[in-house]
Amino acid sequence: MFKLTPVLVKRIPSRNDLDRRINDAMNDWNALNEEEFDSTASTFQSYHPNFMRETSFSPSHKEVGVGTDDKIYEYLNDGTSVRYATMGPRFRAKTAPKRIKAGPGQSDVLYVNKNRPRPGIKARNFDKQIKKKLEPEYFKLVSRAVLSFVEDF
Repeated sequence: MFKLTPVLVKRIPSRNDLDRRINDAMNDWNALNEEEFDSTASTFQSYHPNFMRETSFSPSHKEVGVGTDDKIYEYLNDGTSVRYATMGPRFRAKTAPKRIKAGPGQSDVLYVNKNRPRPGIKARNFDKQIKKKLEPEYFKLVSRAVLSFVEDF
């Protein structure tokens, strides 16, 4: 004979509690994102872009991100098709494609002329590199949040 025995839970789980835990995990991940973006610009000598956290949470949609309105950082991140500055032989870029951190560089701008465009700046793709680096941490944080929710009942 087959017998079913009901199992009583300690408490009825709340969707709001799960949402709160996932939101907290995403906010923690966003803080790591912001630190990483700040570290990309920490060695820039002439300026430091401002990074702002962006969050949007609802039961059906969760989104976090880090953004900046700084045009120079955007040009480095996305690259440009032309450059109007002509660099001298001693010029050495502080940043390089596929590297998050900036290194020592050497400024050697000879002149700026909009009538003589030069090849553009190669995209550094800081955002893609940071995402690739931090993505495993994101899954760990969200998984921990879900597991802690499940363990509570």
